[in-house]
Order: sequence, then structure tokens, then C-alpha cells
Amino acid sequence: MKESEFLMLADKVSAGSASKSEISLYNAYLNFLGKNTSADESGLSSEEVSVLWDKINMSIDRVPEVKSSRLFYKVAIAASLLLISGFGIYFFNSYKQTQVKVQMELASDIQPGSNKAILTLANGRKMVVDQNSRGKITSEKGVTIGLLKDGEVVYEATNTENEAFSAYNKMETNTGGQSRLILPDGTKVWLNSSSSLRYPVLFNSGERRVELTGEAYFEVAKDKSKVFKVITNMQEVQVLGTKFNVNAYPEEQNTKTTLLEGSVNVGLINKAPACLLKPGQQAIQIGQQFKVSTVDTEEFISWKDGYFLFNNEPISTAMRKLARWYDVEVVYEGDFADINFGGTVFKSNTLKKTLKLLESTNRLKFKVEGRRIRVMK
Repeated sequence: MKESEFLMLADKVSAGSASKSEISLYNAYLNFLGKNTSADESGLSSEEVSVLWDKINMSIDRVPEVKSSRLFYKVAIAASLLLISGFGIYFFNSYKQTQVKVQMELASDIQPGSNKAILTLANGRKMVVDQNSRGKITSEKGVTIGLLKDGEVVYEATNTENEAFSAYNKMETNTGGQSRLILPDGTKVWLNSSSSLRYPVLFNSGERRVELTGEAYFEVAKDKSKVFKVITNMQEVQVLGTKFNVNAYPEEQNTKTTLLEGSVNVGLINKAPACLLKPGQQAIQIGQQFKVSTVDTEEFISWKDGYFLFNNEPISTAMRKLARWYDVEVVYEGDFADINFGGTVFKSNTLKKTLKLLESTNRLKFKVEGRRIRVMK
């Protein structure tokens, strides 16, 4: 019951217009206040209590004379005013303290990453692009670079006959960032956290070649005359027009290429392709060899769609993904090799909410110290 509702009920009891059920409700609520609230709990000093009693007594004096059967309710109402006043002050103080606590927790809670990256132009100029960026960046020698919503970088070739023009740009994301861009041939690229993509501003040779560190998802525009190549530290992926994901983080043990549509040739740099992937297949590079298997592709591209899908994943692998997204350091206290995690985690979650989901397995606990996460059993 709200305080205003209780006071209205008290007025009805005082006026003698309350029904039996309302009187019972009033008595029950009065007992509740008496049991759960005291002057000490309200935070009032003895002087403040005395002043409040004086005000109540003045109110009682102003109440018209009534039959003795109503005297109890007059006194009870006076007493309840004290209880309610004390309870209200206590509640208000508690509410203020709770609000401050919540605000402090929100301030200390680590927020998720966002669309942000550093774009390095051919002349060496660096600029930050994020979800608030808009408009035209530059235009030179037949290529216009612009920014769409959410910081998506778009290259548009306005003069494809400029064969002599050869320049490279580089898009980099730090931990806590991701980015999207459309290359001059129309190929769409999603760049994950802690990744970089180096590419020509105009594909004017016999191939479309880009260099990747980290992870990216590609939707390659079809062009049978120019093969599209993704070069990583040791691997080369060749396509004509397809959708695929490449995970080539240096800290991961293996490079993974996952195909959604079309076909891709995967192999080592400057060597003949080792395998041809079909949709739904993944090639894992292990040293100089490749292992091909059928996988649930959603697990490996969910990051670009706003969530992480963990499918019985080692906790260490899952935590590396989270560390890149939330820009945190992870340290372990104990051996967690036998712990895997399965489930969906939205990337819009704060770190605290995400860690609670992982703790729901009841097999591990987390302690956040600044931007460091301690993993414990």
C-alpha cells in the first residue's frame, strides 16, 4: 500500500466512514508498521521525534469530538502518523542510498564495446570513426570515401579507368571496438575487435587482395575477372563471390575459415590451395595442414549479429572473446581446462550481467578489479 493510500484510509477511519474490511486492513497495516519501523530506524533524533509528536497532538486537538468508540482510532491515527513519517523518512533515506549505490555500480560496471575504429588513409592521416560519424571523408583520383550510419565506411569508385592510381588504406579496431566497411568493388566487411584490414582503395590489378589480422566476416561481390584474396599471417583464402568468416587472431592456436555461401579455396601463402570448402564447412589450419569439418556456422558468425553463441566452448576461449569485446584482462586462479560453456550472450550486456550468466554454471566465479577479471572456482 502506498503512503497516500494509507493516509486516505486513515481519514476514513477517523471520519467513521470506513467499512469493516477497511478497518481490518487499517489495523493490519498499522501492526505491520509497528513491527517493522521504529523511530531509531527512521533516522530521526529524539528532538525531531518530540517535535513530530507535538504536531500530531495539535492535529488530535483539532479533530472534532467523537464517540468513545472512535477514540482508539484517533490515537491510532496519531500514532500511525508518527510511524508513517518515520517510515517515510527512512524509506526516502534508504532510497537515496540505494540510488547512489546503483549509480556507483553502473559507473564501475564495464560497458560493452561499440562501433569504433581507426582509419588510416593513404597519406598517413588517421581518423577515428564511430557510430556518431557521418559524411564525406575524402575524395581523390576517382575514389570517394564516406561514412554512413553507425560509422560504416564506404568506398565508391567513380573512375575505374585510373589504372595508375595505387594506394592502400587500413582499418583497425582496438579491444572494445568493431567496424563495418564497403570496399570499392561492393564487398562488405565486418571487422571484429582487435583486428585490422589493409586494402587498396581501388582494385586496379588482376586480383582483389586484402590483408587481415584478427577476425572478419566477408560478403564478397561477384567478379569472375578478379579473384578476391584474403591474406593472413600464414594463410590465403581465394574466392570469386561468397560469404565466409576468417578467424586469424595471433593469440588463438589455429586459424579458422568458415564458409556460409559459395565456395572458397584455402591454403598456405604462395602455395597451391589445400582444400575447397563447401557451405557449412570449416577449415582449421594446424601447422602446415588443414582439417575440414562440418560446423554450425551461426556459432562462428554470431559476433557480427550482436551476440556470442558458445557451443560447449572451453572457458578460456570464451573469455578471450569477452576480453576483446569488453577491453579487459583475464587472469585465472586455478585450472579450468575441464570447464566448457554453452549458451548465448548478447554483446549489448554490461560485463557484470555477462559474468553472472557464466557464473550460473556454478562451476566458476569472477572478481572484477578495475579492468581485470579474476576467474576462480
